[in-house]
Amino acid sequence: MRGYSYDVQGNCKLVAPKASNLEKLRQLHAVMTAENPNGRGWLKCMIRISRAGEIGADFEYNDVNRWSHTPDNYKERIKEYAAMPV
Repeated sequence: MRGYSYDVQGNCKLVAPKASNLEKLRQLHAVMTAENPNGRGWLKCMIRISRAGEIGADFEYNDVNRWSHTPDNYKERIKEYAAMPV
């Protein structure tokens, strides 16, 4: 699991969530899988937290490559993430 932090100028820094938070994400995945009528869990999730404490989340159920990074798209992904609303 990886994350990105942006300063007010939009500069990106790679960060990683605390290991203790991973268990909470596993629990969220299990609950969402159980409540999904087709029994499928999400493949990836994107969680955004603003400086003001607002939280947004997107879940990908089909495209395993969504939000994937390559040497060719890395800079575009950073711009995409920085522009996402919370």
